[in-house]
Amino acid sequence: MQQSLSIRNAGWLKRPGLKVRLLSSALGCGLLALQPAASAQDGPITDTDTLTQSIQVEADATVNIVVDAPLATDEDGQPAILGRSWLGGVIINSLDVLTSGVMSDGIFAQSFADEGEILIVSGDVETTGIGSRGIVASNEGAFPGSLTQIFSGNVTTAGADAIGIHATAKAGAITLESLSVTTSGDGATGIQAHAESGDVQLLSNDVTTSGLNAVGIQAEASDFVIVDSLDVATSGDGAHGIVAEAGMSAYVRSQSVKTEGEQAHGIVASSTGQIAYVESQTLTTQGDGSIGILARSNGSVAVRSGSVTTQGEAIAGGDGGDLPPGDGGDLPPGDGGGDPFPPSKPVGALPATPGGGAMGIVAISDGADVFVESGFVSTTASGATGIHASAQTDTIVISDEIQTSGESAIGLLARSRFGDVSVSSGAVSTQGDFSTGISLLSESGNVLVLSEALSTEGFDSAGIRVTANKNVIVDSQLIETTGDSSSGIQVLTQTGEVDINSGDITTQGEDSDAISVIGLGGGSDVRISSGAITTIGDGSDGIFVNTFGDVSIAADTIATSGESAAGIYADAGGDLSVQVNDVTTDGALSAGISLQSNNGGVTVNAGRITTTGDSSAGIEAVAFNGDIDINVTEIDVSGDRYLPGDGGGELPVDPNPGGGPASTMINGNVIGIAASSFNSDISVTAGKVTASGLNTNGINVFATGGRADVTAGTVDVDGVGGVIGLRARGDLGAHVIVDSIRAVSTLENTAPGETDPFSEAISVGAVTGQARVQANSVRTEGSKMTGVEVIAVNASILAEIGEVVVIGEGGGGGIRTLNGADDGEGGRTDIRANSILTDGDYITGVRAISLKNFNDIRVGQIQTDGRQSVGVFSASQSGATIEVGEIVTTGDVSDGIQAINRTGLNGGEGPLMRDPSEIITGDGEPDETPGGGEDGVSVATGASASSEPLPGTVPDGDISITAGSVSTSGDSSRGIAAHANGDVTIVSGSVSTTGERTSYFSTTDYQFGLSVSGLFEFEGPASHGIDARSDYGSISIESQSVSTLGVGAHGIRAETGEGDISVQAGDISVSGQDADGLHLVSQTGDVTATVEGHVRAEQGAGVRIASAGTIELTIANGGWVDSADGAFAVVIEPGLVPDDPIIPEDPVSILAAQSLGGTATPVTSGASLTVDAGGVLQGRIQLTDGDDTLQIAGRFLASGTSLFGGGDDTLINTGSVFVIDGATAFDGLERFENQGLFSLTDGDAGDSLDLSDITFIGGEGSVLAFDVLSDGAGGVLADDITFGLVQGTTEVEIMAEAGLTLDASVDLITFTRPVADDAFRIRSESADAGFMQWTLRQSADRLTLAATPDVEVFEIIQAGGVATDLWHEGAQVIRQQAALSRSTQSGSGDGLSGWIEAASTDRNGAEMTLSTQHAGSTVSQALSRDLSASSISAGLTWRSGAAHFGAALGYVDGRARFDGTGNEMEMEAFSLSGYGGWSTERYFANLIGKLDTGTLELNVISANERSEMDVTTFGLNGELGARFQSGETYVEPTVSMSWVSASLGEAAFSTGAFELEDGDSLKAEIGARVGHAFTTGAWTVRPTAAAYRVEELAGENTARYASGASQLALQDEPAGSYTRLELGAAFETGAGLVLSISGEAFDGDQSGGALRLGGRMQF
Repeated sequence: MQQSLSIRNAGWLKRPGLKVRLLSSALGCGLLALQPAASAQDGPITDTDTLTQSIQVEADATVNIVVDAPLATDEDGQPAILGRSWLGGVIINSLDVLTSGVMSDGIFAQSFADEGEILIVSGDVETTGIGSRGIVASNEGAFPGSLTQIFSGNVTTAGADAIGIHATAKAGAITLESLSVTTSGDGATGIQAHAESGDVQLLSNDVTTSGLNAVGIQAEASDFVIVDSLDVATSGDGAHGIVAEAGMSAYVRSQSVKTEGEQAHGIVASSTGQIAYVESQTLTTQGDGSIGILARSNGSVAVRSGSVTTQGEAIAGGDGGDLPPGDGGDLPPGDGGGDPFPPSKPVGALPATPGGGAMGIVAISDGADVFVESGFVSTTASGATGIHASAQTDTIVISDEIQTSGESAIGLLARSRFGDVSVSSGAVSTQGDFSTGISLLSESGNVLVLSEALSTEGFDSAGIRVTANKNVIVDSQLIETTGDSSSGIQVLTQTGEVDINSGDITTQGEDSDAISVIGLGGGSDVRISSGAITTIGDGSDGIFVNTFGDVSIAADTIATSGESAAGIYADAGGDLSVQVNDVTTDGALSAGISLQSNNGGVTVNAGRITTTGDSSAGIEAVAFNGDIDINVTEIDVSGDRYLPGDGGGELPVDPNPGGGPASTMINGNVIGIAASSFNSDISVTAGKVTASGLNTNGINVFATGGRADVTAGTVDVDGVGGVIGLRARGDLGAHVIVDSIRAVSTLENTAPGETDPFSEAISVGAVTGQARVQANSVRTEGSKMTGVEVIAVNASILAEIGEVVVIGEGGGGGIRTLNGADDGEGGRTDIRANSILTDGDYITGVRAISLKNFNDIRVGQIQTDGRQSVGVFSASQSGATIEVGEIVTTGDVSDGIQAINRTGLNGGEGPLMRDPSEIITGDGEPDETPGGGEDGVSVATGASASSEPLPGTVPDGDISITAGSVSTSGDSSRGIAAHANGDVTIVSGSVSTTGERTSYFSTTDYQFGLSVSGLFEFEGPASHGIDARSDYGSISIESQSVSTLGVGAHGIRAETGEGDISVQAGDISVSGQDADGLHLVSQTGDVTATVEGHVRAEQGAGVRIASAGTIELTIANGGWVDSADGAFAVVIEPGLVPDDPIIPEDPVSILAAQSLGGTATPVTSGASLTVDAGGVLQGRIQLTDGDDTLQIAGRFLASGTSLFGGGDDTLINTGSVFVIDGATAFDGLERFENQGLFSLTDGDAGDSLDLSDITFIGGEGSVLAFDVLSDGAGGVLADDITFGLVQGTTEVEIMAEAGLTLDASVDLITFTRPVADDAFRIRSESADAGFMQWTLRQSADRLTLAATPDVEVFEIIQAGGVATDLWHEGAQVIRQQAALSRSTQSGSGDGLSGWIEAASTDRNGAEMTLSTQHAGSTVSQALSRDLSASSISAGLTWRSGAAHFGAALGYVDGRARFDGTGNEMEMEAFSLSGYGGWSTERYFANLIGKLDTGTLELNVISANERSEMDVTTFGLNGELGARFQSGETYVEPTVSMSWVSASLGEAAFSTGAFELEDGDSLKAEIGARVGHAFTTGAWTVRPTAAAYRVEELAGENTARYASGASQLALQDEPAGSYTRLELGAAFETGAGLVLSISGEAFDGDQSGGALRLGGRMQF
């Protein structure tokens, strides 16, 4: 049964439809769209249209009220429309309703039926009274089937507590659709729906409230709440925009919400069951403590938001939440905003504002997951977190942009108690203290965060802060923080792994790491990949990691600029790997990369690293039980040791761990690369390392229980105090490879706290295995610097160095090694270097000490410039091999090479500058002890000098030295010095010393074989070239050249006890007083010396040898030994044999021998001195009293008195012995066996030698030479010898002065005993003296030299024959042209013709004998002469009928050569000729007249003489002949006669002058010519042949030779007769050109031939 009421007003009813938009549900379901039964009025309600009486219908049955007219009432306490049913439902359909009374609702519907339904469809509703609600629906039905539905137009209320729409239901669902709701009174909620046991579905177009606590929409249900809203605006305090609370699920979908009052949240959704869901497009809150979206559920929470903006401040005294705001700690993060729903608060009550902050979005699930998807969130007040999401299980947040500007206003806070946290964030910006950008916590699960851009500007405002129990993944593109304690990314995991992929990060506050990760669990592996990182602030690391797991870091660029701000710091329990392109730190205690693995390896791959702060390393790495592998392109570090209070403030009590080991170590060094491993290896590869500052290090690595390998391109260290360029230590071996390294240190401003003044460019050390270094260029500058240091405890050493430069003083040297390995192949020291340069006092080029093993040193070039700066120092027990190309030292007490070998070395040995006759041990020079230096590595054995083994038990330790060039210029600076127990071998090129002797200071002395400390002054040694000593072995020396200048500075000094000495010497020059070229001393050993160069001593002996053993001295081919005037060239002395031999078992005798001295006896075994072919011994010699032998196969230039001593001494000469001064004597020589040259020639006659006490034996090849000179007074002066017993035959050689005459005669030898007639004879090679020939005349007691004419005298008289022969050559040309003209057509015609002819002739004359008278005897000489001539002539001929005449010019160059002597006569002449003739067909006659003028040069090569004269030659030639012709063949018999006369002058020579008479020639010739002619083409060929007999009828030319008082008459002989054969041909053209060629051959007294070429032209 239904009771209905219908009120209509037909005039105004309109139905435009309800203005409501249906919002789709996020869960996929939709609300029912109901069609309204009433419509809003288009215009205002008027009195004429409006009903004024309230309508009230109450019934048991269903109430149905339809009001089709507007209704307006003003009664208090009465609704305008009231419908109530006790057993049924209520339906109200109305138009507009207006009430103005107090407590007067617009529409009120109520049903008490168990399944009652309420349906309200209304137009506009307006109330103005207090408590006057717009629409009220109350369904008291108890059954779930009951339904409450409201569809309204515009609802407006103005009174306090005047709710716009208020719907309640005890059971069943509430459905509400509203066009708009506006309330203005306090407590006047816009829409309020409450279903005690059912659902609420609410669809709202527009809600506006302005009163206090006037919520826009409030929906509560035991099951589901669904709110769809377009626009909600509230302006009152406590007036939330939308509140949805459900027992099961709450859904809110909103397009726009705006609140303006305090604690007026935008949207609040809560659920105790399944889900709280919020979907919002635009939301703004302006009041203090007003949250934008607040969602909480015991189930899931989902929030999808477009834009959320809160502008209110925090409310004091609000709920503090779970965590205190701004906790300030690293992790767990302080969120600032706290938990908005304290767990103790009832769900059914409206939640209080969390912490009073106006947060943007708060989503909390107390039993399930949370999902937030947000577009834009902006908050401005303290405590106003942008997004707060907290769940029991998973939390997911997706955010586009978040902005907060208040204190404790986190951008995004997400937590999970048992699940994972996942965040995807666009841009996040916070501007207040304690305002982290993204703060995430998963108490039991994983965390994933994806962030695009993030910036914070407050204290303790990290960019991303994560705490997780398990794994963490962070992917960030851009992070910027500006406050202190505000890291870019902070992560803490209890047990999980961490993966961070970061773009650029910038932090600008103190204690603000860009990335900070802590892993507390054993499996907490960390992987980081980052872009550009920048931190500005103390304690702000670029990347900080502390975990028990593995770490992997890949970064692009990192820059920090505060103290204790490392670029990368990582402390891992497992393996640690870093890859970074560029790291820059600018602050004290700020390492570029600082890494430590407690149970794993460390790997670094870096591009460029730069640090500029005190105690800030470039790379630090520590590994336990894992290898270290570092690969870096470039490192640049600078800074001093950090001192608290020194400009940078005090260090914190607990330094930020981000600085790493160096940062936490006050007063630590600045190091480019520092690495330490334990039970593992180290490998470092660096392109370029630059370090500067106090005690700075370039690379410093220690591998304890492992090996260290370092490879570097360039290392440059520039610091104050002790600096290290590159140091590597490895217990199992160390290997360093570096291209270029430079270490510079200054000590002028030593800083407080400096503990290590010593510096090395490279230092390598190993306990076992091998210590190896390879470097191309090493340079150090500063005091106490070492270029390369290598230390081995029980390992081998290998140093391979290109160039070393050390500038400074007091360091360990260019290369320094210390090896404690036991004897054996595996423990030796090998040094290889190209060049070493040191500039400073106490700087050794190479210093190698092997306590028990062997040194092998090979260096190209060494130069030291400083006092006590030895080129190479080697101390070893097992011996040494040293090879050096060039060594130059310039300071005092600076040997070029010094090598010692002995047992008992202690590692403190330095170069010994004491005389080698003293005991050799460490001298304590001011050099750092390698074993106790700054590196703390010591291999000293503790042995002292007193523990040295006794003589006889000392093991052999050999020393071998090879040196190309050694030069020293300081005092007490030897070239090469060696002292060994075993053998010493030295091979050297050039050795030069220029210093004197000086003193030096030492802190150690050795007395009675014991070491005594103190300050002692010692006299240094003389600057010997080579100084070698062997106590128990032998010495072998090969030297190319040695020179010394100092007093007592021997060229080569060698001393042995029992061992042999062998020396092969090249050039040696010594200038100092008492300085010998060779100084060789052995007690009992054999001494063998070979000189291959020039050995000269200016004030000492060239060679001095002393030994009781065999002595052999050889001057080899190219060798030369001499000394200055008066000094001995060679001194042989006996050896000094100790009278009391040392007993090996008796230490007393050892000390006595070493320190107290003893007596000795001279012992000699004789000596053998040999001068090989090509060798020279110059000066005088001193031999022993034994039987000595001097063998000369080369040259002995004897001067002064040579002392042959006692014994039977023999001189055997197969070479040359020259007596070079008049004071020469051979004292003590018994026998002279001469098979070579014994010469007194020195260019100065008059030397006299007395050999009357010597047996002179002339063997095969024995020659005796004398000087013969003019005495200046017309006489002759010669050397002379007095002989006693003479045996054999000796040739006499004369060295005569040029210009001696035939008058020369002088005595050469005086005999004291009879001499055989053939004992002396003139040497054939010496008999020829140019124009003279020497002869010997022997008497009983004399041997006299005399002169006779030689063949050269007879050659000169043939000058006339040479001149006439050349005249005949020119005349023959004209005769040939006349014959040619007779046989050719062009030549027989009248007119003018011209011709030219060239000829070349060679004639060989027959031998002839010429004689003259000299000294009453006839002297005859045989000679022969050859002549070669070249000529050219040209002439013009005029023919007219049978007559012709002409003229010619010619040139001839002739050379005559004498066969026996090779002497020559050369003449050049020009000629002028005239000729004519008459010829018929049968007969012809010709006449020639020719004049030659020229110069004749006489080159007497055999006499080294030359002269010339002018010559004029004139002659005539006449020829008669006949011609018999048959056809083209003819025969011409001829006869010819020539007369020639040559006018000659005087030829002057040094030995005399020749007066030459005119040279005449009368030559007759008879013979015949045969010719023929034939034509071929255009040419007529005319071959000819001829034969003639020629006879010289004159030629007995005469001359006179005047030499001294001797006058010789000389006469030449005619040339004789010969046959001349001729063969030729002419080639004629019709144009008058004739070409001719002919050849001649001579046979008889003249032989040879000629060739002629000519041409003729008829004009």
